[in-house]
Amino acid sequence: TGPRHCGLFGRQAGSVQGFAYSAAMKRSKIVWNEETLDRFLASPLTVVPGTAMGYAGVTDRKERADLIAYLKQANQSPQCEK
Repeated sequence: TGPRHCGLFGRQAGSVQGFAYSAAMKRSKIVWNEETLDRFLASPLTVVPGTAMGYAGVTDRKERADLIAYLKQANQSPQCEK
C-alpha cells in the first residue's frame, strides 16, 4: 500500500503528506516521470537503496511500459481531479 497515484507525474518522490516513506525515498530527490518510473520499477532497491518497497522490480520492459501508460491514463481521469 502506498500513497495515491493521482498527481504522480511531476511530483517529487516521498512528498505526499501523511504517508510514512522510508528516509531513503524522502532523500532521493527523484521527480516522477516516465524515465524515472521506468528505472525505479525495474529495480527499486538499485535506484533508491534503502527504500521500503517490498518487491524486486518488474524485469519485463513491456510490462513496465504498460504500467506507466496505465498510471498516466489514470492520472488524467476525473477521479484524480477530486
